[in-house]
Amino acid sequence: MYTRTLNQEELVDWLENYQTDYFCTLTFRFPRNFNSYGREKVSKVIRKFRNILSKKLFGRQPFRLNFIPFIEDQAVSGRPQQIHVHLLISKPDNDSRLPSLGTSFKTLIKETWSDSDKHCSKHITWVKDSFITYKSHCSKSVLKIHNQKGALIYASKLTTKTNTECLDVNNLILITGYC
Repeated sequence: MYTRTLNQEELVDWLENYQTDYFCTLTFRFPRNFNSYGREKVSKVIRKFRNILSKKLFGRQPFRLNFIPFIEDQAVSGRPQQIHVHLLISKPDNDSRLPSLGTSFKTLIKETWSDSDKHCSKHITWVKDSFITYKSHCSKSVLKIHNQKGALIYASKLTTKTNTECLDVNNLILITGYC
């Protein structure tokens, strides 16, 4: 089996070929000293979230969205950080069940995430389309991302040659033909 490690630039260049329409940060409700949710547990929660979302949108049909999750659990700029997920996702097509659900895609994501695990928060930071504004719930700073590449660079900021685990490849779905 051949494996290759991608640096951040290579990863972003590869994933940029797959269209995504939304960027959000999925958070957890933990006490400040709660650190027992590791990558493996978070990856299982992401899988459960994706499976529930798939059933709601597509029933028994295959999942038809680009789904690019990044798990971030390291301190950035020396500040401790609670584990959270950056998700880039494409919008459902007209053949999905979304119109019959009577809710918006954002609301569906929020409700599905909060129902996926007892520690999933209803607090979700949303970003849409090519002009993206990420507002941190930890500070008053606002980071503007103007395109998909910018969103990918932000979500993959912890990717290095020695740390390639931020992309949750176990839950990555890239739809051929939806580029």
